[in-house]
Amino acid sequence: MIAEQRIYGALVLTAPHPRLLVASAAGTSVARLLEQAAVGVPPSAGGPLDVIDLHPLPPSDPEGLVSFYVTLAATILGFVTMFQLRANAPGLSLRAWLACIAALAAIGGLVLTLIVDPLIGALHGPFLELWAALAAEVAAAALFNSAMLTLIGRWAIVPTWGLFIAIGNASSGGAVAPPLLPAFYRFVGRFLPNAATVETVRNAVYFRHNQQFAPVIVEAAWIVCSLLAVLLAAELLGQTPGGGATR
Repeated sequence: MIAEQRIYGALVLTAPHPRLLVASAAGTSVARLLEQAAVGVPPSAGGPLDVIDLHPLPPSDPEGLVSFYVTLAATILGFVTMFQLRANAPGLSLRAWLACIAALAAIGGLVLTLIVDPLIGALHGPFLELWAALAAEVAAAALFNSAMLTLIGRWAIVPTWGLFIAIGNASSGGAVAPPLLPAFYRFVGRFLPNAATVETVRNAVYFRHNQQFAPVIVEAAWIVCSLLAVLLAAELLGQTPGGGATR
């Protein structure tokens, strides 16, 4: 259950010395909290507890934050590039705009994966899986922002920043594990692409044999729905995300 991340810790009371099982890779903040509680168990209550970390974090990522920061980088790359594209290539057709998003996702995801894996060695996981996860985050942010650019123009920064940065980062579970988040962030995080990417990257690196399908489905849903929103908005309003006419 710990490997499947259905629980964050377990007490084993059958051994001569009671043991506390944790997985810091699943959430270092929760693991640290449980370890602090274990230290406070008095001998009369079965203490001290032997703490065993079943999925420890490596020296290259001692706080488990690399998945959070690389997801943030992918998010910012996705929507900031769209603003640059609108400013510097406003005449792009819708097809060319979408082609740019596809190229940005593929190349941006590749560059970020190369940086965190072989170049600085912060994350060691299946290269193609990490590439796909980060490319999907770039695509989700870029497509959502494109839909907002089509609908409300330069004010697209407000919903994009609010959803992907203000809410998405806070609820991603990358900096603070979900059980320690406020109820609102804990709930919405399950349905946002930031948390889905953080979980997919973390599972690929630290829980390779227990990858979850739920975050993959969430990410795919955001990409598909945002793409449909771009196409529908462009058709109804007769303009591209860059501000040009579609016909």
